[in-house]
Amino acid sequence: MTSMILTGCGGNKSTEGNENSNSEAERPKKIMKEVITDDNPDAIHSKTVINYDTNGKITEEIHFDKGDKLYSREQYIYNEYGDKVEWKTIYNDSKSSQKTVYIYDSSRKLIKEIRNITTDISSDVSNTYYTYDSKGRLTRADFENSFTTRHEFVYDKNDKLKSKIYYNKDGSKDIENFDENGNQTGDESSSFKYDEKNNIIEEIHDYPYGISKFTFEYKYNEQGNRIERKTYFSESRTELGKLRSIETKVITYYP
Repeated sequence: MTSMILTGCGGNKSTEGNENSNSEAERPKKIMKEVITDDNPDAIHSKTVINYDTNGKITEEIHFDKGDKLYSREQYIYNEYGDKVEWKTIYNDSKSSQKTVYIYDSSRKLIKEIRNITTDISSDVSNTYYTYDSKGRLTRADFENSFTTRHEFVYDKNDKLKSKIYYNKDGSKDIENFDENGNQTGDESSSFKYDEKNNIIEEIHDYPYGISKFTFEYKYNEQGNRIERKTYFSESRTELGKLRSIETKVITYYP
């Protein structure tokens, strides 16, 4: 939601006070916590609790499976500039864990990720390296120990991301194209539609074995934050299909 911030332009003290009061009323509230529940008619149920700090940064994600059974806990740490420097995932029912450390250069560009995956029998470390051009735009990401070995980023004349090219270990290549709003534009086998809020409302994939169509419906609260998403699935381009899942979000704001 776009908010209007009123500023003082001289005049008496009473007028300035009214402007400040209106400004506070119209300023979006800061999210403190989100509780996201995904109910699926096919008996798949999950819940995620996301906690935020006062700067709008996610500090923790807690994932539950099949009701309130704890599945995993993700924790985020930031430096004094607000850059993420560590992301750690701990799984409840095993000795497995993941930890990613983020390395920045002197201009605060992310240049390297170090990911460590630990299980009860092994430990694996892989790195991701990021490259930028003279304008500071991300142009390449190189991955170790991954099916996709490299991502390349192509921009238009207005410095908007135009396409993303994926180079895979088996020698194949995949390309995603984007419009000026950053939305996928599709290709000969996939198509996407968006609403005025840039929410995806329809996604169709035409595979050799048939059509997969997803349709999405959204609801928002008075703050402009999304509180519900319904997903429908169909094997026909012309039918809405079956309700596949309902994602609901309960949002708590800082006072």
